[in-house]
Amino acid sequence: MPSDLVYKILDEALEFGHKFWVGFVWFNEPLMDERIPEFAHDAKDKGFYVYTTTNGDYLTPELARKLDGVLDHIDISIYGLEHDPDGIKGLEQYYRSLFYETKVQFSWGGTKGHVITHYAKDEKLSEYIKKYVSWACYNPQSRLIITHSGEMAFCCEDIALNWNLGNVADKTLKELWYNPRHRKLLETLNITGNRHLYEYCESCPRCGAV
Repeated sequence: MPSDLVYKILDEALEFGHKFWVGFVWFNEPLMDERIPEFAHDAKDKGFYVYTTTNGDYLTPELARKLDGVLDHIDISIYGLEHDPDGIKGLEQYYRSLFYETKVQFSWGGTKGHVITHYAKDEKLSEYIKKYVSWACYNPQSRLIITHSGEMAFCCEDIALNWNLGNVADKTLKELWYNPRHRKLLETLNITGNRHLYEYCESCPRCGAV
């Protein structure tokens, strides 16, 4: 995403009245982008609570120094060590040693923090879909997601951009959020049982809680 568009989004979020979290992550490895410290500084200066999630592969001591105290928290996902408690403990200790001000949190595959998505190869996928299919879904109300291409995703599971909700390069955040089609989707899924109205939502393994 061009830098100017990133700053446009942050400015419009502030103008929109958003005073809470800004996350630089969505199904990607954000620390591959060398501009993350710069963007995080801008968001922090605007008063947002700033965070990101990473697998840690690009988290060097130098980069950690640039992010420490700028990110309010960083979530580090550790995979491949599910059956190696000592290995997990060692990595956690190392990553914690890189930060003095930023809160460090962890998730690891198969255990605490692991999230089952539409595309997860998990034996519990069908179980979760059956469990939640009749539930209302409030998750899309809790966040506004802009992809690297500027498109607005409907929710954290909308990886394929199923809803064609518009691009922040052409619209303001406020226009995207209050678009009648978007508002109709939110209102519909707010009602118990209405996941059945949308094929993608009907196959969602998430509980839909905010």
